[in-house]
Amino acid sequence: KEEKFDLVVTVDCGITAVDEVEFIKKILRVDVLVTDHHEPGEKLPNCVCINPKLGYPFKDLSGSGVALKLVQALSSYEVAKSFCDLASIGTIADIMPMESENRAIVKIACRNVNNLGLKELLIANKIEINKLDCNSMAIKVCPKINAAGRVDEPMVALDLLLAQSDVIAKNKVKKLMESNTERQNLTEECYQQALD
Repeated sequence: KEEKFDLVVTVDCGITAVDEVEFIKKILRVDVLVTDHHEPGEKLPNCVCINPKLGYPFKDLSGSGVALKLVQALSSYEVAKSFCDLASIGTIADIMPMESENRAIVKIACRNVNNLGLKELLIANKIEINKLDCNSMAIKVCPKINAAGRVDEPMVALDLLLAQSDVIAKNKVKKLMESNTERQNLTEECYQQALD
């Protein structure tokens, strides 16, 4: 409210947030556009809702895939194609079926990495950009991005993907690598406790 936004666009959430959307619209006087891939409830929020389960031919898009389709609808296929590298992260991390549009998103992404922060993360993980594939994304990239929200601040991952300079990107990659190591250590500790 203090920032005076006039539109909130959700990504990968909001399809069951009926009360929250009403609050935002009435109290904050802000329009809402929900993009989500989760199962809709009996009642939809009173706003524009974009969800493949509401009549789109391919129902298995990830939340990032739905956001990518919004970009495509508002611009063009060529513009959307330039963001497939980002959409592929959510598609792979959410373990979506690698078929139809999901497969196309990931295939385009593996050939066209445009995001500076993602490039730096690939370099730090010793992944040659021209040899990027779904497995290396799943094993070496997605866990680092997810680690930020699990043991640190999720904004670190966002800052990486929004980075406009090598210095900022490298700094954020370093933090993500540290967070992932901490996540791995905590996982091992929990595993040992379970064995004990």
